[in-house]
Amino acid sequence: SPQDRCSIQSGPTEDSMLPSSSDLPQDGIMEGNVDYNVKLKTDLSRAFKAIDSVGRFAACGSFSTNPSAWLHVEGVGDIDLPLSEEQARQIIATSYRTPSNLGKAAPVDQQQPLGGISEISPDRLEFFDPNWQCFLLKLGHVVGKKLGVDVPIRMKLDKMVIYEKGAIPKPHTDGRDIRTIEKTRGMFGTLMISLPSAHTGGQVLVKYDDESMVLGETDNSMSFACWYSDVTHQFLPVQSGFRCVLLYNLATRPDRTRPTARALYLKGGPLRDTLKYWHRDLTNKNISNVPTHLYHAIGTKSAEIQTTGVNNKSTWISGLPHPKMPTAKGMAWSRALRGLVRGLPFEVFLAFLEKAETGPVWLPSEDEDDEYSYVESNASFHEIEEVEQTEFTVKSLESLDGTTVGREYEFDLKFCLEADPFMNSWAIVIVSHEAIVEYITRAAFDLTY
Repeated sequence: SPQDRCSIQSGPTEDSMLPSSSDLPQDGIMEGNVDYNVKLKTDLSRAFKAIDSVGRFAACGSFSTNPSAWLHVEGVGDIDLPLSEEQARQIIATSYRTPSNLGKAAPVDQQQPLGGISEISPDRLEFFDPNWQCFLLKLGHVVGKKLGVDVPIRMKLDKMVIYEKGAIPKPHTDGRDIRTIEKTRGMFGTLMISLPSAHTGGQVLVKYDDESMVLGETDNSMSFACWYSDVTHQFLPVQSGFRCVLLYNLATRPDRTRPTARALYLKGGPLRDTLKYWHRDLTNKNISNVPTHLYHAIGTKSAEIQTTGVNNKSTWISGLPHPKMPTAKGMAWSRALRGLVRGLPFEVFLAFLEKAETGPVWLPSEDEDDEYSYVESNASFHEIEEVEQTEFTVKSLESLDGTTVGREYEFDLKFCLEADPFMNSWAIVIVSHEAIVEYITRAAFDLTY
C-alpha cells in the first residue's frame, strides 16, 4: 500500500527574502542617499505602527502597601499575613501534595508526590475583606497593560500553592496541557500573587522563544507575576522559609481570539525584518551613507516656553522641563522594543529632545532701559518675526535602566522618523552595534550626531 512521504526542501534564507537595497534607486546615494533613507524611514514607521500594543510575554510588579485579604482556609481558619511558619505547616498538613511529573499525561496512580509543594483547592479558600475584589479588578487592568491585552480580563482562582525548601518543580507550559486550558474557557495566561511570607528564592523563570526573564520578589512583601499560556515557566527552588502564592487563570470572553505571546511576537515581525535589512546594508561596502542610528518619538506631549533677551530677540523652546524618565507608557514601549530587537545587532536608548528657535520680535516695554525681560508660558504670545537660528538638542540620553549616558548635545533632524518629533519630548534611539562606541562618545563630549 502507498505510504505517506514527506520531503524537506531548502527554501530561500530569511535574509534573502528581505527587500534588497540594491533594488532601490541609487541616484541619491552620494547626496545623503535620499531614496534609501526615505524608504528606510517609511518602513520603520509602518513597522512601529503595526505594534499597536506594548506588552511583554511576561511581567511582574509589587505593591506599595499590602492589600487586605482576610484570607480564610477551610480546616485551618483565618490566616494572618505575613504567613507564619506555624500556620504554613497547618495549611500544608491539610493540603494536596503536587505530583512530581506535573504537566505530564501519566496516570495518577503512577505519579509520585514531590516533596515541598502543597496545593489548596479554591473551594477551601475565602476572602472576607470586600476590598479584595476591588483590588483584583484594579490588578486586572495593570496585568492587561503589562501583557498588551486591550480587552477585559476575567480572573478565576485556580489554587493556592506553598513551596518549601527543596521543592524542584519542573518546567511547564499551560498551553500544551489541555486539562489546564479547559478548566477556564477563554484562558490565555496565568497570574501569580505572592502572599507576604518570610522566604528567599522561589522566583519564576519564564521563557519564550530565545528570551527568558526571572519574575518575583524575594522579600516579605506582596508581589505579582503574570505570563501567557504559551510561555514556559518554572518555579525556582526556595532557599529558606515558605513561598505562598495564589494562582489565577486569566481569560477573555470565550468567543474572542485568545491573546498569545506568539501573536504579540508576530506584531514585531515587520520591525525585525526592517532592522535586519537595515543592518545588512550597513555592512555592505557597496552602499554609502546608510544611517547608523535613528530617533522615533514617544512619550509625553510637549510644552512651549518663550524667553526674550538682548535686542528683543526671542527664543521659543519646544519640550517639557526635563522629567526623570518618560511616562509609564513610554517606558513600557521602550522595554517592549528592547525585547523585539533582542538578538539583533542594535541597542535601544531613550533621548529627551528639545528644539529652540531664535529670532527678533516686537516687544513693547514700559521700561526702555530694561535690556532683559522674561515672558511666562501663560503670558501673551509674541510671534517671532523671522527665525534666525534653530537648534535641535538631546538634553539627556538614557539607557533603559535610567543611567545617563550623555547630556546636552546637538542632533541632526534628518535622523528622526518624524518631521516634528517635538510634539513628544522623549524619543527612542536605535543605534547599530557598529556605531555604538562612536555614538556614545559623541553624546558624552557634546558633538553633533
